[in-house]
Amino acid sequence: MRKIFFSLTLICGLFLVSCGNEKNETSEIVTFNKTDTEYLHQMSFDGSNIKSFNSQNATLKEWEREREILNNICSGWSNDPESEIIVISPDGVFLGLLEDAWEPNWSPDGEYVAIACGRADSGEVVVVSNTEKAGNSDILWSREQNGEKELFSDRIEIYVVKEDGSSLIQLTSNDAGDWLPRWFPANQASPDSEFTKQFVSPPLLIESNRDGNSEIYLISTISTESWRLTNNDFQDQSPVWSSKGTAIAFTSDRNGEFEIFYTLEPSENSTKKTGHQGRPHALLGEG
Repeated sequence: MRKIFFSLTLICGLFLVSCGNEKNETSEIVTFNKTDTEYLHQMSFDGSNIKSFNSQNATLKEWEREREILNNICSGWSNDPESEIIVISPDGVFLGLLEDAWEPNWSPDGEYVAIACGRADSGEVVVVSNTEKAGNSDILWSREQNGEKELFSDRIEIYVVKEDGSSLIQLTSNDAGDWLPRWFPANQASPDSEFTKQFVSPPLLIESNRDGNSEIYLISTISTESWRLTNNDFQDQSPVWSSKGTAIAFTSDRNGEFEIFYTLEPSENSTKKTGHQGRPHALLGEG
């Protein structure tokens, strides 16, 4: 009798775990651009419940000294603080000048900005945008390491800094490129998130080519800790958090075309495909 009771308990437990995972996959939402279009859509992480989406990002506060602070940080204090700063997408598309083409990526508490930037051969400071725009750059940018461009991606580093320019922390310093820093949605975080258990404080989600091609990493904001989420010979790009921090979506060309994948835990073998092509889109101001 005890054996039967134990077996039933085990089966029920496994069923509940399975139902819990399924609930996460269907209740967590990712916003994304379909391939070859700038229109936004939303879907459940398992690829179901697709619908069109009109972005209504939260109003972000202005950063009054952003050009001065970014020139100092990203040029190594070698530029005139009033020098123009250009913005490119991670793919290298020229998006415009700083004030017209970049939104500061504020932490959920509104105290810090996360920045991915570097300095070109010409001395210009280049900031990598927080959002993707597909395309190619013929004169300035190479997403790959050691590209034959004026600005190699391996010059791009990630910084966090307070609004007044104080408490600067350089989170990456290597011969690789790091960009698309994503704050963990701390104000809405689920205590069950598997992605925070390896870190003392909630980590940043980033894309990095430190392995020679784009992969997805978690990095600490208070130490040198990092955690690698993908590991293959393909391009894994454009990572975003789910709204509760219990899932991560990204795009990968491992099946020949850029398709959206997701994972519910920090394991290289846990990624699943949504079945849809495109790139996840981060809604700034929503955590």
